[in-house]
Amino acid sequence: MLKEAVESSALMVRVLRVEDINGLKIQAYSNDLSRELQDKADVQSLIAKNPNLDWDRVRKYADLFEQWAEIERIRSRV
Repeated sequence: MLKEAVESSALMVRVLRVEDINGLKIQAYSNDLSRELQDKADVQSLIAKNPNLDWDRVRKYADLFEQWAEIERIRSRV
């Protein structure tokens, strides 16, 4: 993730790709159910605000935690 971070001209720092942030959110709620509602809301917001996501990359993260069906459900509500 860090190797593929991109330069933000507005912030003048390197930032993670949106797909990678979604991956971290999936990992977080999968490992701690107390985070589930907020992290899924964050995933939904990131999907809504970034229509050109690399869905293959998102799916790789989701598949690690057996969450692809849930991500598709969230995606369908955007």
